[in-house]
Amino acid sequence: MRDRISEWLSPDNLSYAKGKSRNEIFAKFGNEYEPIGGISLEYVKYLGGEITDIRVYSGKGYFIDHAVNHHPEIEPAEYAKIPDILGDPDDVKLDDRRSDRTSLVFIRKYERYGTVVVSTDVTAMGKIVVHKTFFNKTGTKSPYPRLRSIRAQSPDVAHSSISRVGKPTPGGERDISALDDLP
Repeated sequence: MRDRISEWLSPDNLSYAKGKSRNEIFAKFGNEYEPIGGISLEYVKYLGGEITDIRVYSGKGYFIDHAVNHHPEIEPAEYAKIPDILGDPDDVKLDDRRSDRTSLVFIRKYERYGTVVVSTDVTAMGKIVVHKTFFNKTGTKSPYPRLRSIRAQSPDVAHSSISRVGKPTPGGERDISALDDLP
């Protein structure tokens, strides 16, 4: 699924999308949900309902629009880490602060990227979708310290073979929302 994100954010796609409106990007690339990662069934139960699909989705047009028009400073390689973060997080937190939805927050530390957070929501169709990603280059504080950790001991989703390092690196914070304005 990392390949899907890399294909979506290819130099040709990003070049085409630069300066285009969201509607133009959606017309060119479409925006049907496609899987970009998976989470453990252990976490799905916290989302409620009868969700059995452990895949996490996003739309190609939206992903491209967001990368080009909202956060061009984020390298495509950073987005390509999302499947690894979802499949083998360092921590998972339950975000039940809103009465209308429960979200899961997947946290992973990388030497180069610091702390990376991927937040998920569930659509009306029962699909788990990426809601937000957050890159904290300094890694000096734990993200969402007040949320309850629900980290499973042995996830049932295949892990990445990429090694993880807990040392944060200097930098700054960046916030990327992957569902802004989606109907």
